[in-house]
Amino acid sequence: MLPRTLLASGALVVASGLPCCLNLGDDPVAPGVGTAGEPAGEHRYVVSATTLKLRASPDRTAAELAAIPRGAEVVVTGASQGFEEASGIKGGWSPVWYAGTSGYVFDGFLLRFPPPPEGCTSLSAWAAAIGFEGAEVVESVKDCKSMGIEEGDTCDRTTRQPLKGGAALSVNTGYEWGSETLYLPGVTRESLWAAGRSCFGSDPDLRGLELPREPGRVPGVKVADSPEGLTAVVDGPKAGWEYSLGCFDYVHVVQVSGGAELVAGGGC
Repeated sequence: MLPRTLLASGALVVASGLPCCLNLGDDPVAPGVGTAGEPAGEHRYVVSATTLKLRASPDRTAAELAAIPRGAEVVVTGASQGFEEASGIKGGWSPVWYAGTSGYVFDGFLLRFPPPPEGCTSLSAWAAAIGFEGAEVVESVKDCKSMGIEEGDTCDRTTRQPLKGGAALSVNTGYEWGSETLYLPGVTRESLWAAGRSCFGSDPDLRGLELPREPGRVPGVKVADSPEGLTAVVDGPKAGWEYSLGCFDYVHVVQVSGGAELVAGGGC
């Protein structure tokens, strides 16, 4: 976890009305010819937990041509077709080119942005992997006295860092709270969670959890220093996890206009 004054916070958001596969390879194919024998198309990153199967036809029973590792780039060469749901993620089958082989993949595990780096422990680390674009902007600052607190100089500060591809990282630092919010345009919250959950491997280990579909306590899952365990939250466009490590912590994914946000944070 990040220090209490700057906790990682993640919420995943999907814009209302977005088609299920907007981020999954059905973007218009870019004109022109790729380099080194690569065909024309849109580059996407694999964000499945381990590998993504490249199949001979758009069907989960079709022959497997290759196992594409997480983080690898593929070229989407045509429109998505069909419909599937895997691990709570909706998508279709996109024709792709990978390492000299053409086939089809379930595009619910394709993302326009690179996945978190190995050993990721915060949304800031993922943002750095995506790449900064422009200077950080201070959006708001409040001193402690204005909030009725005598200690410290700054009690609430929010910054926004533009990232490549229209993404952005917002960081809020408070007196005894903090959060990070990573916004990715044109993605679904389910795909954002599938990609970003590898950044949350502390106690509780959230890396293997899908987004909850029903609120409530998770049976048998306990959190160190807390008898309360892990709680699933589903509230309109927001879904995610809440828990206690001495104080209140959370990881949410939230539906927003134009994309989704992953938010992690907490406070006392």
